[in-house]
Amino acid sequence: MKGILPDKRCKLIELDSNVGAAKARNIGLKSAKGRFVAFLDSDDLWEPSKLEIQIKYMLENDVGFTYTNYKQFSENDMNAKIEAPSSVNYFDMIKCNYIGCLTVIYDTKHFGKFYFPLTKKRHDFALWLNMLKKFERAYNVELTLAKYRVHSNSLSSKKSDAFQSYYHVLRELQGIGCVKSFFYTLNFSILSIMKKKAPNLYRFIYPIYLSNNKES
Repeated sequence: MKGILPDKRCKLIELDSNVGAAKARNIGLKSAKGRFVAFLDSDDLWEPSKLEIQIKYMLENDVGFTYTNYKQFSENDMNAKIEAPSSVNYFDMIKCNYIGCLTVIYDTKHFGKFYFPLTKKRHDFALWLNMLKKFERAYNVELTLAKYRVHSNSLSSKKSDAFQSYYHVLRELQGIGCVKSFFYTLNFSILSIMKKKAPNLYRFIYPIYLSNNKES
């Protein structure tokens, strides 16, 4: 297997069983020795210059937590551009998970490594919330540097499961009250449908949610 690796800096970690995405990512995190941490699933894509551009931005602006815009694509030739806010804080993020996992880079020099909560779903969202308790804000490089593959049968495609898992993160992992958790989960559900079905409307609507944030 090692012979197929394109770069000697790459390290292949093979697991004996399916331990779930969160635990598998944490095993990779524990093994990683670099300063910057980024995530890319096997069916998603980065632009070739993503790491170079994003890390340069972070170093030049002394920013520890960044993300980018991205495109969605599928077997049905869907090709929608998803634009995220220019920056978000914790209270922005509880309204909606604006950050695509494949776009994130964070700098361990600031607060060390962060590990994914061991939830079946939305563990990336749970991690961003935990990180934003340390980082004042996360910043968008404001370029489209990744492509996310949408599967019709993916876990996230099941709307009821998505609603329940988002609510679980807010209520159980973040300790937010029942009413607020339900309200924010409803916001998330509406924006998620817009993001997939009407991305132009999504780009128009999400600044309204951010501007109505009175808790930041």
